Amino acid sequence: MTLPNFGQILHALDRFTRHEQVVLSTLAVVIGGIGGGAAIAFREGVGAIQYLFYGFSSDRVVTYIADVAWWHILATTTIGGLAVGLFFEFLMPGKRPLGVPDVMEASALKGGRMSLTDGLRAALISAVSLGAGASAGREGPVVHLGASVSAWVAKRLRLGRALSQTLLGCGVAAAVAASFNAPIAGAFFALEVVVG
Repeated sequence: MTLPNFGQILHALDRFTRHEQVVLSTLAVVIGGIGGGAAIAFREGVGAIQYLFYGFSSDRVVTYIADVAWWHILATTTIGGLAVGLFFEFLMPGKRPLGVPDVMEASALKGGRMSLTDGLRAALISAVSLGAGASAGREGPVVHLGASVSAWVAKRLRLGRALSQTLLGCGVAAAVAASFNAPIAGAFFALEVVVG
C-alpha cells in the first residue's frame, strides 16, 4: 500500500471543498466549537467574579448567600453596580446592554454582521453584573457573545450574507447549548429567534 503524495491530497481537498454543504458543515462545526467555548468561558468568568465578591462560585447562590452578612451583600452589589455603570459609560458606545434583540437585528437587517469588540465588552459588563449579584439571567449575554464570535469568523473569511446569517445561528445555538447544557434547545432557539 502506498501513501498518496502531497499533490494528490491537495487535489482531493480542492474537490472536496467545492461542495457548499461540506464547507458549511465544516464551518458550522468550527463556529460551534468557538461559540461553545466562549459561552463556557463566560460562565466561568461569572463564577470567578462571584467568587471574588462572595467567596463562593455556584449556580445555587440562594443556598450559600444565607451565610453572607447583610452588609457584605449590600457593599458587594453597590460596588458591582458602580463598576457596571462606569463600564457602560466608558466602554459601551450605545450605553445600553446588548442581547438577543441586537442579534435578531444583525441577522435580519445587517446580514449577520456584528462587532466582536462590542460583544466582548458586553460580555465583560454582563459577567461583572451577574457575578456581583444582578438578578438578570445569562441568556442574553451568552446569545450575543456566541453571535459576535461567529460574525467575526464570517467577516474574517469574507463570507456572503446568507452564509453569515446561517453561521450566526450556529454560534448562537452553540452558545446556548454550552451554557445551559441543552443542545436541542440551543438549536431550536437559534432557528426560531435568529434564523427565523
